[in-house]
Amino acid sequence: MLRHITLVDLCAVSVETLPSFSDETTQPTLVLRASRTGRADCVEIDGTSIARSAIESTGNFSWRIDHQWERYFTGPTLGAYVVATSGMTVGKNELFVREIFEDNKIFEPYEFEFFDDPITVARELERARLNKLSPKTLTKFAEQEDCGETRRNLRIVEMSEGPKDVTLPNDDYRFYNKSQSGIVYRKPTSAIYWKDDGDAVLTFKKNGNWYLHGVGGRPFFGREGLTWQLVASKLNMRYLPPGFILDSGAPCAFLRDGIDEDELYFVLAWTLTDLATGILKAVINHTRNIQSKDVERLPYPFWVEAKRKTKAIKLMKSLIEKAASGTIYTRSSPEVQAFEELFVWVRMGLLPGLRGEGPAR
Repeated sequence: MLRHITLVDLCAVSVETLPSFSDETTQPTLVLRASRTGRADCVEIDGTSIARSAIESTGNFSWRIDHQWERYFTGPTLGAYVVATSGMTVGKNELFVREIFEDNKIFEPYEFEFFDDPITVARELERARLNKLSPKTLTKFAEQEDCGETRRNLRIVEMSEGPKDVTLPNDDYRFYNKSQSGIVYRKPTSAIYWKDDGDAVLTFKKNGNWYLHGVGGRPFFGREGLTWQLVASKLNMRYLPPGFILDSGAPCAFLRDGIDEDELYFVLAWTLTDLATGILKAVINHTRNIQSKDVERLPYPFWVEAKRKTKAIKLMKSLIEKAASGTIYTRSSPEVQAFEELFVWVRMGLLPGLRGEGPAR
């Protein structure tokens, strides 16, 4: 296996955070010093020595770990239980994504027609990355153009009589997981035109520029999972019911094959604690963007024994059921605050037989 060489493989390293850098910026700034003395077993961070073994336990080699957080990284991570992913980029949401109104209605202004679109070299260059194609590919498209070959494309036209009302559920539409605030559970606010398994959307993307051709998260479309705000100061996690199409602006997590379904509720409960956000922001990610890999690198709460785990799962299921009926929870809600005590570090959680190692990947 190829192993990357890091600075601490070659040098003694120290990091000093500067209180300020200049009047022109408020961005955090630091000074990194490295002395080529050979492999280092620790890194000095603002005068505190952090063991290399602790840094390596974080998954992203985070030197922001300290003695307060080390113990949480001595077991499995959430990545042993869930796989996190982003969704797809439509390209022009206004063509396919519809707002859901209070009466569970949407308004559809367009009709979608398929047609045979002539292949031309000019159009293929326009679609290509940096507007460049290899000589071999250019020759292929030139031959197709000369032969009058076509590609299936989509034409979108406004309805002559104005938008039509559509009541959900409707076979031609699926709920669309656009980013929204809130925790525990939120009713969907958007639907996407998805007739014939999204034929119109996928055809539109395929005929667009190169960066639209992929369909992010497609294997997870329709699956039950978890979702959260991409940009937030806290990990605002919500339950994602089955049936949704995934948007790139709202990352999601889904149980790995063979994992008990109750783990989904246990993970959701854990992520709504201040402790989980504290670990995330202090060690794993220091920005407001909470990416898929950040969630996978969070510690799995192996220190929580069976009794507390069962209680957390039961409470989480109850909150989701009530939220689906209209109850709105915030982090200050007593029911949500109750999770803090259920996930607190307790030494007895480290006794033999109580520590979970997580399933093999």
